[in-house]
Amino acid sequence: MKDHPPSITRTLLFLLWGPIVWGVQFTLSYGGHTLLCAQGASPVASQWGLAGLALLALIAIAPVAFRSGAVAARLGVLPTGGEGGFVVLVARLAAILSLIAVPWTAAGALMLQACIQGR
Repeated sequence: MKDHPPSITRTLLFLLWGPIVWGVQFTLSYGGHTLLCAQGASPVASQWGLAGLALLALIAIAPVAFRSGAVAARLGVLPTGGEGGFVVLVARLAAILSLIAVPWTAAGALMLQACIQGR
């Protein structure tokens, strides 16, 4: 079996997985909140949507934050010699920071008075 060098695309996706998921959650939280309010949804539905979206984002980020070595091995982003400690460390730290950012974003959106601007 011939060893292949790690894929640059997979490596970048692995390194930036936490910030990418947080960015999607951030965009969908505020954009979805505004869209639901503009469509006449109840404020409670909007808040439940924000909470559910935050929970999905936390679940998506958790494997890279807590099992980053296993995720890196499965994706094949580690070099053949096993010298991938720095890549795993950076991905883990970015994911942990994203785990902090997700509830921070959700809390900010939930503290705003729901649907007041759209009506």
